[in-house]
Amino acid sequence: MRHSGASAVRPCCASISSVELCGWLAGPAGIADPAALDSELARIRTEYNTTRLHAAIGYVTPDDEHHGRGPQIRRARHAGMRRARAERIKQNRASKK
Repeated sequence: MRHSGASAVRPCCASISSVELCGWLAGPAGIADPAALDSELARIRTEYNTTRLHAAIGYVTPDDEHHGRGPQIRRARHAGMRRARAERIKQNRASKK
């Protein structure tokens, strides 16, 4: 595999396509049964899109972003972090008295 310039995507950071994932799972020591392979691909795809938080879209799931919940989740997270910071400052100031 040859990479050149800034447009090249490192293999460790590339998205996993179904074809690549299928090849990886069905490798020499992988899943040989096509029905089991389909089932495992569906499970991984579901987990990837509904459970895993993605940095590129603000640490929400692709499902949340697709259904319009991403901005609300990011706003709530930001508000929670502001509250936590204010509480830490308040506790630190109280402990210095």
